[in-house]
Amino acid sequence: MTYSLIIRESARAREYESAIQWLVDAKLILKSYNISKPNVPLKSYANHEIFKTYFLDVGLLGTMSQLRSKVLLEKDQLFIEYKGALTENYIAQSLTAFLEHQLFYWTSKGKAKVDFIVDIHGIPTPIEVKSGLSTKKRSLHVYCDKYSPAISIRTSPMNIAFNGTLLNIPLYAINELPRLLKENVTNLAQENK
Repeated sequence: MTYSLIIRESARAREYESAIQWLVDAKLILKSYNISKPNVPLKSYANHEIFKTYFLDVGLLGTMSQLRSKVLLEKDQLFIEYKGALTENYIAQSLTAFLEHQLFYWTSKGKAKVDFIVDIHGIPTPIEVKSGLSTKKRSLHVYCDKYSPAISIRTSPMNIAFNGTLLNIPLYAINELPRLLKENVTNLAQENK
């Protein structure tokens, strides 16, 4: 159940709220807040009643889900259905390691959801997480059409590529995001002169 629904439908919200906050304080889960629009500081546009949670460590998620390592290696149906959650949790964990702020995401009235919005060098930057080789990015298109960011990011198993204003970063290289952004934003600025 979504936490925001619990708030509206039940007086037990305080019980869940304190339990979730305990997990955050114990550094076992990460919270990502929904933002109404991507302006800095992002925290000012966060709705603290609508959020997603992630395990601090993707290994904990795999263990708690009782996902056997053989499933990951053989890529059976269970892994195919679950790899999106593992991948998004991995990116949340990685972003938290080098960002100096809370995690945020953006939704558009049920039409689109951008997995993460991060503040890199004072620029709100959308990040779409893909666990497979699909190049579809409908949610990212909706976001870009509405806000025209200087650069948008897709992280996926594909190789690094910079196409117009879209930077694809391989999943394994997400920790290089600040450096790659700095290089590509500089290149983009020089091309637009």
